[in-house]
Amino acid sequence: MIISIPIPDDSACILKKNQSVDFQTPYIERKTHTDSSIAVSTELGIKPDAIFRYLKKFVGDQINKGDVLAEKKVLLGYRKITSEFSGTIKEINHYQGEIVLSITEDTKEKALSYFRGEVEEVTRHHIKLSVKSAKEYELKRASANFGGEAVYVKNQSTNLNAENTADKILVIESLSSYMASKAEALGIKGMITFKDFQEKPAIHLALLKNTADLAKIFSLSLPYCVITKESSKIYFYS
Repeated sequence: MIISIPIPDDSACILKKNQSVDFQTPYIERKTHTDSSIAVSTELGIKPDAIFRYLKKFVGDQINKGDVLAEKKVLLGYRKITSEFSGTIKEINHYQGEIVLSITEDTKEKALSYFRGEVEEVTRHHIKLSVKSAKEYELKRASANFGGEAVYVKNQSTNLNAENTADKILVIESLSSYMASKAEALGIKGMITFKDFQEKPAIHLALLKNTADLAKIFSLSLPYCVITKESSKIYFYS
């Protein structure tokens, strides 16, 4: 069976067709970004709240090294502020009189796969993953695209420990906020449940849409799962 895995917009897939993938395989890379603050009001000698009158670039604008960011007319011409970096205007702070520039660096960071199987195809936005067998279910909501090895717990009175839950996805009907916090402390990567939380957990969360699906999921207890936020789908697979 084929499962479609979304590729984040800011990333490039580094997997190849027919490649075997597991949880230790890097699957995407993205350029790293840092922020740089430019004190426009200080350099131009203006009041911070007057910054917009002197700007040549605004939030969202792409900047090349050497571009003029702001300028002020002076007695013998113009006082100009030029960018020392290439990047994007992330923020204009008129309280501090600053521009925040998001700089794209040459170094790249890689992310490990949250799925396993064989790559059938890689397109611009998706990875077509071939797995042995899979079952698809609808979600009410998902906090992110995530997945991993599933651990099945029928009720929250079950003793949870780091040995059997760390780096795994917890599948459970319902969980108290206290137990959710305990699960986070044990290193659980995410939770799949039916009942929502009043206080949202810090880890990934997927809510099943249909109550009856939970019994089917526990009956099969397939070893792995993938959650796709954009399609509100969850796949349990082997």
